[in-house]
Amino acid sequence: MAATWNLLSRAVGPELRNHKGSVKTLQQLLTAAGFDTGSDSGTWDDATTRALLAFRDQHFPGPYRVEVSPDSEELVILARLAQVEITLPQQTGMEGIQRMHDWFVERETKYQQGADKGGGNRAIYGVKGFSGSAIQRINQAWRKGPVEMDCTTYVNLMLGIFFRGNVHQPPYDASCADYGNKSKVHCGRDRYGFREVSATFGSETRGYVKSADEMAAVAKERTLYVLEVADAGNSVSHMALLYGGNVMECTTKQPKSGCISRSIADFMRNKKKTARIFMYENAS
Repeated sequence: MAATWNLLSRAVGPELRNHKGSVKTLQQLLTAAGFDTGSDSGTWDDATTRALLAFRDQHFPGPYRVEVSPDSEELVILARLAQVEITLPQQTGMEGIQRMHDWFVERETKYQQGADKGGGNRAIYGVKGFSGSAIQRINQAWRKGPVEMDCTTYVNLMLGIFFRGNVHQPPYDASCADYGNKSKVHCGRDRYGFREVSATFGSETRGYVKSADEMAAVAKERTLYVLEVADAGNSVSHMALLYGGNVMECTTKQPKSGCISRSIADFMRNKKKTARIFMYENAS
């Protein structure tokens, strides 16, 4: 996959030699924003013209040419109307993570139903040419939102912001398909260069913690960690961030936003006794 998405590869309109994929994208965005094009065939037709003009009549004064260019702000406005735009903090470090987390909380962003059972169907891309905006793709298309999250998408997004302030460049990548379950690929370690943590507890040295006390003993101040919750067979079922004694995550069964921040003790309270919490430490 990639970090950014170039929504239109070239200008599109009724009098242009149109690129089918770009027309299809515009049709999907218009329809998702409430201006139905009738289909997303990728062929410019009268219904597409009517939808574009209806959108512009509401949001832009005329006169204007009936075409849309790749750098047009209209594309971001359509994503916003479709409720799939994410406004990025453009701030690195923990300040950037906190601002992005607050954005999700304020909008009561839900955990995507079924994502915890492998049904996640959303990916977040930076919008090429707009460093302050990302857009959520649903079922490999531009569909009406709202934005919803899952634990892995949340952590991946936050790590991209931690290092770059946005999601427009590596090491961020929109794909999270390789993570979780029994995969040996780990987001913090393999994408972002975090170091695996091991520690000695009594006579036992291991690469995971089993209690809130163990986690608190291992965690350093002013250091960011990626947490992976696994079972006795090391199958990963959940991912979160830890900093300054607080766990930040997107999780299920929350009354408002699925994105929450809580203490280590609260995070561990509902974990099974057999759970293993693997910790990956920011090495920089």
